[in-house]
Amino acid sequence: LGMTHFKIPSGELLSTPYLRAIAAYNRPTLLSTGMATLEEVRYGVETLLQAGLEQANLTLLHCTSAYPTPADAVNLRAMETLAHTFALPVGLSDHTEGMTAAIMALALGAEVIEKHFTLDRSLPGPDHAASLEPAALTEFVTALRQAETMLGDGIKRPAEAEMDTRAVARRRIVAARPIAKGQVIAAEDLTLRRAPKGWFGDRWDRVIGAAAPRDFAVGEGIEW
Repeated sequence: LGMTHFKIPSGELLSTPYLRAIAAYNRPTLLSTGMATLEEVRYGVETLLQAGLEQANLTLLHCTSAYPTPADAVNLRAMETLAHTFALPVGLSDHTEGMTAAIMALALGAEVIEKHFTLDRSLPGPDHAASLEPAALTEFVTALRQAETMLGDGIKRPAEAEMDTRAVARRRIVAARPIAKGQVIAAEDLTLRRAPKGWFGDRWDRVIGAAAPRDFAVGEGIEW
């Protein structure tokens, strides 16, 4: 069939011949871990790797095999346990209703999200009730892409979108009363206000005790 990727369902986690057959292809493989203990997951992982699947081609999916999965059975932190234990990429095979679990999983480091799809959730069968219909799936993917964007790069710095606010929201050092050139500046000579010019308040202690390089009028920003 020319399959480029494989997904091993939770029910086959301990199926030794099946795992070995998949591993022989050494193609990107998703291993679902529903209903499993950590040691059972270890068996599945080791069987695949020993049978020839390269570690770079294996991703573990945390999963709860209940359709739909109630909130108190999701246990998203187990996904982190899988990542730490096996040093492998992880994701979520999501059988909950809605999109909350998937978005939270993304925030916890999921690299793959699986969500079931159906044309009609009222159809008979165990999966349909936990699946998304076309319009809901579109909304789901849009929400995940937005969540990915919101995660950012982790570097703490002012966002471009807040630079205009930064310029006006932070208080600056201004003269509380007239300051003459050469005058040693005291705390009583200064105040903090939202102003277009002047140093931010983190220079307060550097200004106190300094000689004014020029005259400053009341309300004028202090900087030189």
